[in-house]
Amino acid sequence: MLSNNLIINIMKSNKKPVILSYLSLICVVILFMIIILFHLFRSDHDPLLQTMSEYTIGPFGIFLPITLITLGSSSFLSYFAMRETLPMTRLIKNGIRALLLWAIFITIAGIFPTDYITGSYSFSRIMHGISSYFAFLSLPFSYFYFSLFYQKEDGLKFNFYRFQTYFYLCLSCFIIYLVSPLGYKGLTQRIFLAIMIISYIDLITTPLRKIRIKKKYNHKP
Repeated sequence: MLSNNLIINIMKSNKKPVILSYLSLICVVILFMIIILFHLFRSDHDPLLQTMSEYTIGPFGIFLPITLITLGSSSFLSYFAMRETLPMTRLIKNGIRALLLWAIFITIAGIFPTDYITGSYSFSRIMHGISSYFAFLSLPFSYFYFSLFYQKEDGLKFNFYRFQTYFYLCLSCFIIYLVSPLGYKGLTQRIFLAIMIISYIDLITTPLRKIRIKKKYNHKP
C-alpha cells in the first residue's frame, strides 16, 4: 500500500517513466512538425474541404501514415509510463485502457491509408475510417475516467473540471465533424483534432507532474 499524502511523480530511483514520457512528447513534436510542413508545402490540398488523412494522396503522402504511427507510438509510451507512476484504481485502469485502445486504433489508421473523401470505398479506406472513428471515441473516454478519479480526491477539483471539459468538448467537436457539410469536413476535422491533441498533451504529461493524493492505494499495475 502507498502511504498517505502520496506524490504521484517519478521517483528518483525509477527513471523509466520519465524517459517514456519525454519520448512520448518527442513523438508529438515530430507529429506537429510534419503537420506544419504539410500545410506549408501541399498547396494542392484544400484544408476547408479535405481531411488531414487525405494528405496521404499526392506528394510526400508517405509522411501521413508515419505521423499516425508516431502518434500511436507516443500513446503506447505514455500507457507504460502511467502504469509505472499512477495508483492502479479501477478508474485509472479504465483510463489507461482507453488510452491503449486509442493507441491501437490510431496505429491501424496509419497502416491503412485513406482515399479522397469523395472517392470510392476501398478496403484500405474502410479500415482507416473505422479505426479512426474508434480512436476518436476512445481518447475522450480516457479523459472521462481520469476526471472521475480526480473528482474523488480532495484538492484536485480543477483537474476534474479540466478533464471533464476535454471529454465533452472532444465529443461535441467529433459530432460536429460528423454532421458538418461535405465542403467543410476539412475545417471541422482540424478544429476537432487541434482540441484533441492539446488535451492529449495534457494527459500524457501526467506522470511528469506532482499530484498530491491523500488516500491509500495499491500501486500494483
